[in-house]
Amino acid sequence: MFNGPNTSRMTRIRPPLILFLIAVTLRSASLLFSAYWLKLNPARIASFQDGPSYIYLATHWPLYPEPQSVIHFPLYPLVIRFFSLFTPSVEVAALVVSLLAGAMAVTIYGQILTRYSEQWFEIALVFSVFPFRWFNISQLVMSESLFLLLALFSLLLIEKGGTLSSGFVLGLACLTRLFGILLFPAFLFKVLRSRDHSFKKLVALLVPCALLAGLGVYFTARFGSPLVYFREHNRLWGGSYFSIPFSAYVEGFFDPTISWYRKPYVAFVLLFYFGGLLIGLIRWRRGRAQWAVWILWALPFLLLQTLLHGQGINWGFISSPRLMMPAAPAILLFWLDGCSRKRLYLFFALLIPLAFIYNVAEFRAQ
Repeated sequence: MFNGPNTSRMTRIRPPLILFLIAVTLRSASLLFSAYWLKLNPARIASFQDGPSYIYLATHWPLYPEPQSVIHFPLYPLVIRFFSLFTPSVEVAALVVSLLAGAMAVTIYGQILTRYSEQWFEIALVFSVFPFRWFNISQLVMSESLFLLLALFSLLLIEKGGTLSSGFVLGLACLTRLFGILLFPAFLFKVLRSRDHSFKKLVALLVPCALLAGLGVYFTARFGSPLVYFREHNRLWGGSYFSIPFSAYVEGFFDPTISWYRKPYVAFVLLFYFGGLLIGLIRWRRGRAQWAVWILWALPFLLLQTLLHGQGINWGFISSPRLMMPAAPAILLFWLDGCSRKRLYLFFALLIPLAFIYNVAEFRAQ
């Protein structure tokens, strides 16, 4: 539709630009609408959820002033620090980073999908507002937007033959969120199938590991241990991450202290992600061999989620829409590939007001 063999250069450029403009406009409009409706200023919005921790890291030097501050990885606060040079406040800088990264991730996703679906543009449009948690989190001071941008950009680079540059960008994703290591199976699959010689493949695989090792060296120099991040996270999770598969959900659905409205939403999230994975596996076996990389992309995030629990607060249940969100690009492809363009446009139009309502509800709940 947009990139046929006789399409001009200008026409080839337009669809990614359209995706970016739609994504950034919807996010900005939703943020402004929520702020106006609830009478919030940027500082108040930046205080939601993990915002204070990231603002603290972005405004202190050295990056981690004390061991207790090592609960997030460093790239996102460093990017905020850079953007704060050009904005009125660090809170505004943080929100701008999330908004731009979320919109750019939608654009990159659309470019990747040109190799996997004829409905690539329409599926990317849906991704601009759905999952709702993805739409919401890219209007907060949270690192997921930057993480998904880097993860998807890494995949795009390797699709275009940039094996070494892809490894470097994947390493940056790992320095944004530790969950980046869950993308290694998909990255390894693409690297081994590339036409590069063995030495280049090996270097590409070692680059993200080297960047993570460098962070460990920094932690050792600052605090005497490369594992300080895990120590602090164990403290926050109550001393444990894992339990019997799905036990967090069994307990969560029967827990009277968890809000009643959260439970049907989590049930919908489980159906969306695990149902989509099942559809993807079935269609992969029936003639979608190229989907193997997306299976390997989504599977580690979803399998890990079945095991997460934690002591004390049931983070595995409460945070599941956020923790499974990195699998969304694959799951949306599994659900939506083959749908008619007319239906996808209608679906996108119906999702927009729901996404705005969800965002206001999340802001109100803070």
